[in-house]
Amino acid sequence: MEANANILPNDILFATFSAANDAAILLFELIQAKASPPNLVSDGNSIGFELSLPVTSDHHDSSGSDTGSETSSDTGLGSDRLEWKIGAGASPAMVDKGLVQNNPQIVLCPPGTSPASQAVRKYIKDFHASIYVHAKSGVLMLKAICDRPMIYEQGDMHDNDLELGLGKWGDGISCVLRREKNYINIGPYRFLLKYATQSRKTYHSFTAHINDCVKSAYHGLVPSSLFNFIPMASPYNKTRWNVWLHQQIPTTDVTTGVNIYTGQPVAIKMLRNRDLIHARQRIVNLLQMALHNQNKQDSGILGIIDVWCDHQTSPPCLFDAPGNHPLTECRCIYYSMPLASYNFLNLPWSKLAADMRLLYLHQTLLGLAELHGQGLVHGNIRPGSLLILGDTTRKLRLNTKTLATQKVVLSLSMSQIDKKMFHRTSICVAPEVWQNGGATAELDRTKLDIWALASSWLYAFATPKHGNIVTSDTHRRLQGHLGKISEVYHHLAPFTALLRKMLAWDPQDRPTVTEALASDAWQLVWTEKQKDEDKKKQKRKAKMQSDGAKRVRVLSPQEQDYRVFEP
Repeated sequence: MEANANILPNDILFATFSAANDAAILLFELIQAKASPPNLVSDGNSIGFELSLPVTSDHHDSSGSDTGSETSSDTGLGSDRLEWKIGAGASPAMVDKGLVQNNPQIVLCPPGTSPASQAVRKYIKDFHASIYVHAKSGVLMLKAICDRPMIYEQGDMHDNDLELGLGKWGDGISCVLRREKNYINIGPYRFLLKYATQSRKTYHSFTAHINDCVKSAYHGLVPSSLFNFIPMASPYNKTRWNVWLHQQIPTTDVTTGVNIYTGQPVAIKMLRNRDLIHARQRIVNLLQMALHNQNKQDSGILGIIDVWCDHQTSPPCLFDAPGNHPLTECRCIYYSMPLASYNFLNLPWSKLAADMRLLYLHQTLLGLAELHGQGLVHGNIRPGSLLILGDTTRKLRLNTKTLATQKVVLSLSMSQIDKKMFHRTSICVAPEVWQNGGATAELDRTKLDIWALASSWLYAFATPKHGNIVTSDTHRRLQGHLGKISEVYHHLAPFTALLRKMLAWDPQDRPTVTEALASDAWQLVWTEKQKDEDKKKQKRKAKMQSDGAKRVRVLSPQEQDYRVFEP
């Protein structure tokens, strides 16, 4: 269903697309005089098109649904009703030939053949651009759909103007409309897209509607608690590098944001350089490793998308500074990562079969193996740093089938031990750390990682008691807890045996990550992976067989037909 130009009583008016210079004013007044589009309005001081969210009778709230079904499309939130085309509309020649398609909702040309319409069409194509709501973040996007240039003022990095057109491969360049007032230039015409949700009722209606439509699940939270569908006023509206910053995720040091070109959600972390002086090389190594893993989520490590500093340069100054450099010129470093759907603390484990949980745990062990294999340690593994990345093309549904197919990664930590030692996940700090007063320099840090990972795995089966530090007494109770897991999940006996070893009191009794990976505790995982590999082989074989009979066109003076040749 196309966005309805006639604003119905239940529709939500959320923005206006108005004239912002004399040429645009004259154009809109001419369109109003010639065609009178119902969504083109004038109040004496301004003239422009109204954009509204069509709230139809069949629209229902599916936010609480857990059926596992998917909507029809993921590119436009299920339909075109959250997309508004901009353009000159069908040309008179197209009208004469009866080839008229639906006109854009924002028509920027008077109808018919006239000197005025011909002048407009020199700059504006039939369908020139589109405005739409991003399916994952709910932000408003502008996208070019023709080769004629369009300028979004201060839409690029560093507040430079951004030119939109067709990219190298013919795809339209897009950007996020991230300001309260968004100025767009097409040829001599300047337009203003301004949000119109000042009233509390309109704002809440708009937010509730987008919450319902956005096809994403991040940290199990309502989208509007993570993303600003409506840009905030300056100075609260901030952009760093190529990311528009939004909100901080509760109980974390992560800020959500969206890429200013694609609208894709990202997570942002900040490092203060004053905290890096004594661990500079370690942090540089971790950041470079995560950058290397940007497109290798199968490695089990959460890749970094980009990293920059206060100078707005990437890579940051930190990468080039000498080892003893005080790093006084830059105060902070920022890095962006994919935004996780869940972590081990908030994932609804009860919806995932016990043996399928092993697939998740095994992926995190692979991540730790990747880290240790490069001579690095994590130093601060918690259930909150074990992340589940949702499918980028559809909403993560809470059922066994889809949960079992998600990527699980280990998020790297730039600090060695959580500053909040008595945090609710303090059980993840190995006993020797407590015995050593919190210092780790003289300890085997790989064995600290093994303990932290194993204790984080416990959250996949039951939440350990909050606030417990590991003493000899709590360790005995912990071993008893493992016994209960064995009783409930008796078919996971090899896994619980591995857990006991990884949670041994003496670090020397804990396995290395290589030894843990070689344990027969992962037999279920290996079997499942072999099944997947066999299925892939069968599909490849079937495809080869179907391609075996090739249909070839044979031409002769007497006949023209198709013949099938078996190679």
